[in-house]
Amino acid sequence: PERVVLHEELDEQIQRALATLPQDFRMTVILADIEGMSYEEISETMRCSLGTVRSRLHRGRKLLRSKLAGFGVK
Repeated sequence: PERVVLHEELDEQIQRALATLPQDFRMTVILADIEGMSYEEISETMRCSLGTVRSRLHRGRKLLRSKLAGFGVK
């Protein structure tokens, strides 16, 4: 039961942290890290260049890490 509670709590913190990201960063992180899409697929879906995808993913992950650190998650 403790693991379930901890997992649910962590999931909620991740959801809250994701919700605070700028929309383009949030969508890129979701498509890459949750949906498992390739950079090329994300580029086509979001109608932007591969360089933009890479930049948004890097910045989005960095922001997400800093937000989660604020929640006490490493």
